[in-house]
Amino acid sequence: MLTAESIGKLAVYTKNPIGRMMMRRALGRRGADTVFELAPEMEGLVSLFKSGTDWILRDAPVMVLFCADSAGSSYANINANLALHNAALAAETVGLGCFYAGFVVHAGERDGRIAKLVSLPETHMIYGALAMGYPRLKFKKWPERNPAKVTWI
Repeated sequence: MLTAESIGKLAVYTKNPIGRMMMRRALGRRGADTVFELAPEMEGLVSLFKSGTDWILRDAPVMVLFCADSAGSSYANINANLALHNAALAAETVGLGCFYAGFVVHAGERDGRIAKLVSLPETHMIYGALAMGYPRLKFKKWPERNPAKVTWI
């Protein structure tokens, strides 16, 4: 819910000339233009969420947040994301499906309520989020692949 609210607020800012100007300053022209292009999709996600369809986390039963002390290390973001990718690989080995929940990370950056909800210390930040669960679909056959051609030097 907090993530959907944050996405909705961001979409509203894209309609306001002052909000657009502030986004251009904060994100640069290219980043702001990307957000402006995605605004209708963000509004659609919020509308779906309000009607009971969770397109943000896709009804995943578990979400793992990757956090670190932002004051303690200049590599906190990198370390948290390395841990996230290792967790994604480990999840796959035990039959779990997972995906990066970027909207949750973005909402955590913009709104302190998510950090407060999970009792995160004030100096810590959410650097990654991984939604996990058992996949609804299982593929019995994978596409054939040519063997890799590796040359060791």
